[in-house]
Amino acid sequence: MVNTIPMADLSGLDGASQEIVRHLEAHPFLDPLNMTPVQMRRAFDDYYASIDMDRAPVKTQDKDISGPGGKLSVRIYHPEVVRSSKLPVTVFCRGGGLVMGSLQSYDAICRRICLASEAIVVAVDYRQPPEHKHPAALDDCLAAVRWVRDTATSFGGDPNRVAIAGDSGGGMLAAATTQAMRDSGVAALDFQFLVYPAVGSLDPTKGSMVEFAFGYVFTPDQLDWLYMQYLEGPELRESPEVSPNLAKNLSGLPPALIVTAHYDIFCDEGEDYGRRLQSAGVPTQIRRFGEVIHGFLNMGGRVPAAAEACDMGGKALAKAFRKAGTSAS
Repeated sequence: MVNTIPMADLSGLDGASQEIVRHLEAHPFLDPLNMTPVQMRRAFDDYYASIDMDRAPVKTQDKDISGPGGKLSVRIYHPEVVRSSKLPVTVFCRGGGLVMGSLQSYDAICRRICLASEAIVVAVDYRQPPEHKHPAALDDCLAAVRWVRDTATSFGGDPNRVAIAGDSGGGMLAAATTQAMRDSGVAALDFQFLVYPAVGSLDPTKGSMVEFAFGYVFTPDQLDWLYMQYLEGPELRESPEVSPNLAKNLSGLPPALIVTAHYDIFCDEGEDYGRRLQSAGVPTQIRRFGEVIHGFLNMGGRVPAAAEACDMGGKALAKAFRKAGTSAS
C-alpha cells in the first residue's frame, strides 16, 4: 500500500469536502505503514472531533452489558422530551473500518439521530480487529439487539419497536445482523438505516470501486488492509456475514433507507444492495448525496449533508416506528 494518494478532480465536491480531502492527503489517519492500530484510532477520533457536528441536547448513559466476549459497553441516548412512556429503540453500529472509531467519535451522530427520530439510540462498542477477528464484532451487535429486546423496558424503551442503523463497516454489521436474525427465525427488526454501507461489491472491476479508487481519501488498497485485520482469511469476504450483498436471498428483511456518497468507492455496492432489497420485495429508499466523500457523517461541523442525512434517517425511523406501533395496537 502506498501512503500518498494520487490527486483527483475534486471540482464536483463541495468546498468543505475538498478541504478535508486535501488535509487527509497530508495527514491520513488510516496509515498502516507508519501507524499502529492504536495510533490510527487516536488520530481518527482526534480529527473527527475537530470537524464534528454540534452535540444535540439528549440524555446519555454508559452501561456495560454481558456480551459474547465478556463485558460489552453500550451508550444509551434518550430524548429530553418524552411523549410516550415507552420509546422505540435504534441500535447503532459505528463505522471506522471496524479497526477505528469509538463511542465518542460517533457521539454527535447518535445524538442527532436520537433527536430526529424521537427515539432511544443504543450505540454498541463492539470488539475491534485486529485484536478481535470476525465474527466478534457481528456477535456483539447481535448480542446488543437481543439485550435491547430483553431489557428495553428497564431504560424506557419498547421491546416491540426496535431498529438498527450503521455507517460504513457498521452498515455492513447492521445489514448482516438483519440477515442473521432472519436466518435464525428471530422476529424481524422494524427498520434498517444504512449509510454508505460496506456490503460487498457485485463487480469490483468497474463502477465506483474503480472510478473513485484514488484521490478521494479511501482506496481499495486500504479496504483490503482493513479486511486483512478483520478476517482470518481472504475467502471469508465471500461470506454474507461479511458481504451481505452477496447473500442469495434478501427477502424477509426489514424496510430500509440506504444513504450513499457519490465520491465513494462504496457508492455502487450500497445502491446495488438497495435495488436488490427492492427486487426481493423489501420496501427500500435509496438516497445519494452528490458532493461528498466517504465518511461525511463524521464531518458535520463542515459538511451540511451530515446533519441532513441524520435527520433523514431519523424521520424514516420515526415513520417506521409509528407504523410498527399501529400494527401492534
